[in-house]
Amino acid sequence: MRIEEVVGRNLEQLRTARGWSQARFGEEVGSHYGKAWSRATVSAAESGARAFTVADMVLICLIFEVALERLVVLPSEAQAVAVGPATYQRADLAPIGWSAAPTKRTYDDVLRQMDRLHHELEEILDVATTAQDRGRAIRVTLLRLGNVEALKALGVARGEDAWFENERNEEP
Repeated sequence: MRIEEVVGRNLEQLRTARGWSQARFGEEVGSHYGKAWSRATVSAAESGARAFTVADMVLICLIFEVALERLVVLPSEAQAVAVGPATYQRADLAPIGWSAAPTKRTYDDVLRQMDRLHHELEEILDVATTAQDRGRAIRVTLLRLGNVEALKALGVARGEDAWFENERNEEP
């Protein structure tokens, strides 16, 4: 896999996680860069057919509010990456911060969970009328997402062990 394909694939994941079309992303580029990207330019970038400048990558990170390293996350199935004329094995990339083995939980998994949480919380804020309702709804949402650590941080840290166990056994 070429590095341009890696960056393009990650760009596409960031864009689709926001629910943006290629045209919408191109407009966002224009609002930051002064000149919009056409849908064809976005398509070329996402397919790896377009080289990225450092300025492009910084701009993308600013638009999506992510760290620069997010754009170069190797897919778990990629065992090597071509950078210019050279190809590097995943293990060769460890000195620059890329893991020698695929991580158990990828950024994609985290992005999907964050997107689900975002939508759940939007729904909660639409119907919850009091702070107490909102707090309970947020805890139930975390429970539904299986985020036991966050629940413990919210509940158990405040001595709400009984609530945690009751909610865990109730149907949300």
